[in-house]
Amino acid sequence: MKIIEAVWEKRNLGVSSREVIIEKTDTIHDLKSFLKSIRGQEYVVIKVPSGGNLFLNYLTDHGFYFVEALSELYLRTDDFIMPKDILEFDKLLTYKLLPKENLEFLGTEIRKGIFNTDRIAIDTHYGISVAATRYYNWVKDEIANGNYVYEVIYKEKNIGFFAIKRIGLNSYDIFLAGMYVGKEVFGFGFSVITKAIEETILMEGKYLISHVSSNNLPIIRLHIQLGFMLNSLSYVMVRHFN
Repeated sequence: MKIIEAVWEKRNLGVSSREVIIEKTDTIHDLKSFLKSIRGQEYVVIKVPSGGNLFLNYLTDHGFYFVEALSELYLRTDDFIMPKDILEFDKLLTYKLLPKENLEFLGTEIRKGIFNTDRIAIDTHYGISVAATRYYNWVKDEIANGNYVYEVIYKEKNIGFFAIKRIGLNSYDIFLAGMYVGKEVFGFGFSVITKAIEETILMEGKYLISHVSSNNLPIIRLHIQLGFMLNSLSYVMVRHFN
């Protein structure tokens, strides 16, 4: 069982928080022991691996509720072939590293409600505006840690962004990506993933990882269309404590 003190949520959500990842070797006894130790926590997130029905039932009986299934998907870049139906459209697009002076512009776009399906956005305790602030803070932290954010460009207009970071010798993670509000009508939503793949290949990455919520079926379909494979699936349970 991995227990994470989510100290960043005090800034983002204004609450004390812990995140827990249940592992295959964990038992209900381990979970019971953890739940006895969470006094003072206001928001607890527990991720249960697929097949962990006993954990799900126990958590439900103790006030937790399901918010999403989180898929970890991966792509071997050596195997990537651009689908023919988007190949010509992808050629119309470019991308560039996000200039520091554009960081606030990115924040403005995120605050317009790009992300509206994740567990924070759909939570009545928080909502889309709180989720937006949380994502913007996340991007700023990752940039400060030396990771990269890129903007996708169509006819000299910024239409979306993707953010990636190295997580291993030959592996990268798309930790955030989205189309700017109003720009998705161009039909270029695929670009925030295809351009991330392109950049990963340029950096000689062999694997690209992505995490997608079950609340966002279109983006899951896009990953499958582009050749991503399912690596793992976890069920996310949360509880708010007064």
